Amino acid sequence: AATSLSDARSRANSSFVRPTAAERRLVMHPAPPEDILPSRKGTRNPLVLVGAAATAGVLTAGFVAFKAGNANLSQTMMKARVFAQGATIALMVGTSGAVVLPSFTGSK
Repeated sequence: AATSLSDARSRANSSFVRPTAAERRLVMHPAPPEDILPSRKGTRNPLVLVGAAATAGVLTAGFVAFKAGNANLSQTMMKARVFAQGATIALMVGTSGAVVLPSFTGSK
């Protein structure tokens, strides 16, 4: 009985208290935050998807031309790919500006 009392006293005086099994599970597997994927309020621009598809198509055509040994067509396709990528990025930036700017000006 003396050992259990001294154990209890040392446990009470100790700064470390062993967590329960439920507390250990909570630390190992915390609940996910509610807003990990907030809902989108804006709409997506379908032209960005068209631009991405065009970029992929031109890239594929460039690879096919390169594989076939047509260096001139391959080089032309790679230049067209850069143009298509630039146009897609310009659409993305323009779309984000069109969505964000009204919130700064206060108009809807």
